Amino acid sequence: MSNTPEAVTLASLRGRTDRELVALIEAALERALLFCQHPNGDGAKAEQAHDEAVKLLPLVYEFSESDRRRLDTKLAELRSALDADRANCKHFQQGVDSGKRRSTHEWRHPE
Repeated sequence: MSNTPEAVTLASLRGRTDRELVALIEAALERALLFCQHPNGDGAKAEQAHDEAVKLLPLVYEFSESDRRRLDTKLAELRSALDADRANCKHFQQGVDSGKRRSTHEWRHPE
């Protein structure tokens, strides 16, 4: 890209957009982690926030290495929490089906 005023302006806008997208993705991941960590957390909302973050990731044109590592770490942490929550839900449902309640944590799957 040349150093014309338009090119500089576009590069500046792209950089600002990327920073805002990273902040938006990070907020979605934090929100999802909070849903997972709360005793009465809503698994469906956590999944929605996770999906939102995953959809936004490809829209970021350039990541700093630290941003990429931070988001990858949070995404992996969230995926692990969601998978654990889903496993707990299966145990809960199996307990209900057999008449024995094994867990008090209910997880609603998004429809």
